[in-house]
Amino acid sequence: AAITFPIWLPIVCALGGAAFGIVVALIAIIFSFCVAGVALLGGGIVTLIHIPPIGLMMIGAGLIFVSLCSLVLSPFFKWLWRTIVRFFNWIVNGIRRIFGVGSVNGND
Repeated sequence: AAITFPIWLPIVCALGGAAFGIVVALIAIIFSFCVAGVALLGGGIVTLIHIPPIGLMMIGAGLIFVSLCSLVLSPFFKWLWRTIVRFFNWIVNGIRRIFGVGSVNGND
């Protein structure tokens, strides 16, 4: 493992960085939908006073964005947590296999 260190470390770092980048991009997209929904709600309430039909459409669009955000966030964070746990278990199992320490469950 120590001799092949210069080969596998950059590959592992690149894969980890790519996975991290994808997760951050997904979180940013979901966050922007939530912010857009709240902004549309606020703007729709203000616009409702001046131009009622446009204000109602903006409030409706804001409610759609906020509801989509609430529908996506719960399963997304459950998936994200499971993925992070699996990734770290994979790393720990790989290190234990390399050094022959034992299993993750403690059953030697």
